[in-house]
Amino acid sequence: MAALKVFSRQGYAATRLEDIADEAGVTRGAIYWHFKNKADLYVELQYRAAERVEQVIAEAIEEGGRTIDFLRRMLIRIWSYLEEDEEFRAVQELSLLKSELTPDLQESMGQKLEAVRNQSAKLVVSFRRAMAEGDIDPRLDAEALARGYYAYLNGMVLMWVLDPSSFSIKQSAPAMADLFLRGLRP
Repeated sequence: MAALKVFSRQGYAATRLEDIADEAGVTRGAIYWHFKNKADLYVELQYRAAERVEQVIAEAIEEGGRTIDFLRRMLIRIWSYLEEDEEFRAVQELSLLKSELTPDLQESMGQKLEAVRNQSAKLVVSFRRAMAEGDIDPRLDAEALARGYYAYLNGMVLMWVLDPSSFSIKQSAPAMADLFLRGLRP
């Protein structure tokens, strides 16, 4: 997508709709036909990336098994997907490294925060289920585990996006998932 290329090259704040139109070979009006402004276009990129990750997570859930196995698969699949899918990787890089919190993105940031809260709540349920299954120490705080899991997941994403040539996140994913989850065992 032309917008992602331009945002990636110039960053969100420095990109103008004219730049995106030029990259796409269309008029600015053609972009306005589909999007009300630059922020709307940016949010659409983020939304599409989130949808793809939700599909990756859904596939990990569908495989069934113990909750601890799902939690492991989810880490591995998301990290692997980051390396496998160029568009997803570019959106993550844009979001983490090339986007400033400008006034026009305030609303979308609120939506993103709400999505993070929802994901965290689901993780709390998963950690409690894994505790009940005997795979995670029940003395641990499920809310703290959810925050730690989410931070670990996203911290690895940031590390790799900053320097993808330093290691293969896909190849490292199983060992990194095991490293985190091993510390939670009873």
